[in-house]
Amino acid sequence: MSWGGQSIIFGDGGQTWDFVHVSDVVDAIITSLRNERARCVFNIGSVEATTINEATNLIARLAGREYLKPTRADEILLY
Repeated sequence: MSWGGQSIIFGDGGQTWDFVHVSDVVDAIITSLRNERARCVFNIGSVEATTINEATNLIARLAGREYLKPTRADEILLY
């Protein structure tokens, strides 16, 4: 967005993701490697779901661009 590129949103943008900073993932992995009881399969994530619309709005604001929210569930937006 910051270089004038376009973003594409498929659907209504209400899909949610769990965004986690890479340093938090690294800390979790290091902690698990140091703990014998933590040697198993586990998911690393936050407890906060973020919609694609919310994430795109934040990125657009930081890039000084306008955010256009989808109006229909099947709409693909370019901005």
